[in-house]
Amino acid sequence: MGNNRKQTIIDAGIFPAVMRELFPNMQPTGKDQALVSCPFHQDESPSLSVNLSAGLFHCFACGAKGNGFDLFMKVRGCDFKTALHDLESRAGITTGRPSTTSPKPAAGSPATTTAPPVKPRRVATFFYTDATGKKRYGKERWEPARDGKRSKEFFFFHFDKAGTRQKGFKGEHLLYRLHEIVKADQVFVFEGEGKANLAASWGLAATCLDTGAESKWRDSYTPHLAGKDVVIVPDNDKAGEEYLQKIARALHGVARSVRVLRLPGLIEKQDVIDWARLQEGAA
Repeated sequence: MGNNRKQTIIDAGIFPAVMRELFPNMQPTGKDQALVSCPFHQDESPSLSVNLSAGLFHCFACGAKGNGFDLFMKVRGCDFKTALHDLESRAGITTGRPSTTSPKPAAGSPATTTAPPVKPRRVATFFYTDATGKKRYGKERWEPARDGKRSKEFFFFHFDKAGTRQKGFKGEHLLYRLHEIVKADQVFVFEGEGKANLAASWGLAATCLDTGAESKWRDSYTPHLAGKDVVIVPDNDKAGEEYLQKIARALHGVARSVRVLRLPGLIEKQDVIDWARLQEGAA
């Protein structure tokens, strides 16, 4: 009976939306396929390949593999019965069995839900290297934030003289993937590490500043981009516009050229990851 219910959920076609909810920072790698940070081990870079339609997955690092139900249970921290009820509810499937999701409240009644809160978990780790490729510091992305109000939260860490990881930032701020961009003639600048990693998977020299759109431009960055062709790829929002203007002003007269690439088809607040998903859906 359980297998029949599983197949009904798969046939409902909800797994692409579920996977994107579980892994909002996924990196598309092809039609219906993406790389995400593996929840089965301490993943320092995305190593879990997921088929979005069926949720089938395989980790290239730790070897974990399974289906969308296994992945949903691991990320949400629930058992199979709870996962089954939750996914059936999302798919609009009525089974006559108790559900973990509250029924729609009557008009005028306050909305309630019995769904347990999602616990913050680390979804990605980004390392900042110097020009030689040595790791100098890093940043972790956690979802959701601990205050329960924001969708994400970031934490810096650094390495002491013995190479031991320590909490917090210490040292000199660096451009992301510095050891790669110093060797390139053309560099693409994004508004986040995940976006730069996606572009790098396409064979581009890609970088970003280390605190998102609010990052300061530091004089130490300029020499690394001097004489290069720089392409700024902003997020489609006000913060993205301010980010690109800040970088363009800093590199005017220093870089060989500075251009802006505005990706077509994006709505407000979308970015290159959303654009890649659009291309995947159109393929």
